Amino acid sequence: MWVLNADDQTISRVDPRAKDVRTLGIGATPTDLAAGPSGLWVGNGGKLARAQFAGTTAVALTRLDAHTGAVRATVSLPRTGSSRSNVAQSHIAVAAGSVWAIAPDFSLVRIDSSRNAVTAVSRDVAADAVAADRDAAWVLNDDGIVARIDARSNRVTIRVRVPTTGLSALAVGDRSVWATDPYQGTLWRIDPGSRVVQRTIDVGVGADSVAFGLGSVWVSNSLQGTLSRVDPATDRVVRTIALGNTPRAVAVGEGLVWVAVAGERHIPAVQSGREKSVRALPGTICGPLVSGPKAPRFIVVSDLPLCGGPRFVTPQMSAAILHALRRRSFRAGGYSVAFQSCDHSTAQTGLFDERKCAANTKAYAANADVIGVVGPYNSGCAYAEIPIANRAALPIVSPTNSDVGLTRPAFGAPRRLFVPCTRRAAVPTCV
Repeated sequence: MWVLNADDQTISRVDPRAKDVRTLGIGATPTDLAAGPSGLWVGNGGKLARAQFAGTTAVALTRLDAHTGAVRATVSLPRTGSSRSNVAQSHIAVAAGSVWAIAPDFSLVRIDSSRNAVTAVSRDVAADAVAADRDAAWVLNDDGIVARIDARSNRVTIRVRVPTTGLSALAVGDRSVWATDPYQGTLWRIDPGSRVVQRTIDVGVGADSVAFGLGSVWVSNSLQGTLSRVDPATDRVVRTIALGNTPRAVAVGEGLVWVAVAGERHIPAVQSGREKSVRALPGTICGPLVSGPKAPRFIVVSDLPLCGGPRFVTPQMSAAILHALRRRSFRAGGYSVAFQSCDHSTAQTGLFDERKCAANTKAYAANADVIGVVGPYNSGCAYAEIPIANRAALPIVSPTNSDVGLTRPAFGAPRRLFVPCTRRAAVPTCV
């Protein structure tokens, strides 16, 4: 079993029987890895010119001998333009003598492991993640489409649109393709034969890695600190294992399930209380209610655009808020709190919508259990939200609003924004 640690630029080899660990430095920043009969393939990270907001991305693959760790070959990944996001997980897959890798321009590259040479490049996809079997490679596109690339023709033969905020990882097994949506907390099951989404399975907000093996689907949850086992015969979670800290990846091999867990400080796994003493916001605008082991007394929401252009940033912001609450055991002072991630963008435009910003805030203000909003992302949305929130004495904290007119009379209309407010039981003063 191979484990990557990007922070100290090492990879580790774990003996599945003796559990001995051998750590190797590879002289570059590893971005991802995958193993197969041809050896271990590691993403070799580098910076790209004219990509100001992109971090390290794989510009080549290094092939290592699985027994000695010696470098056998280095294969550069062809590219045009610059990278498009900082996604790195699940960027390499090995199957049937081929290595499939996502290039910096998010095309899919096929490498013949017998020749250590690129044999095909598919630019008909904009891939975020890849999984493969003997017959095909499957990719997550950045537009919510799952695509199949045939191993014989190297062409896209199937495209399936998944109606979700964003997918994070793929697995292939039991004649199905499995994809995780960490923001809605669902596992999607796709039937390649019918080309339709067959099932959605509740695996908890934060479920972002998936693997198939031992007759089951295994889903790790980085926010809740758990591993779930899904029975493909019933499409149900049959067991959830509390791991704590931050699970980052899951794999199956040697009759075992392996989970990479990050974090030096122990953070307990989330186990939501059975009784909910708060009224959750509707699923039409917000994700599921997430809380700790005790029944929550209040709700904190994030109010961000989760569709369109900002979607690579804003779901991560929402996940960070949830992570911060989890580290504090979902407590604020003497109270237990719950969290909901809400969306004020529309699929029609892919951007924030002022009317939806206002409608969302009215829903927050009408729910006495909501005591705070983190957001919005855009200043234009804040102009619609502040008067409504102010009348209800509902606090808003935005990490990104920067329009001067929100606070200075010479540039805007603060009197229109900050009007006399009513008293709320949870928040007795107006700010």
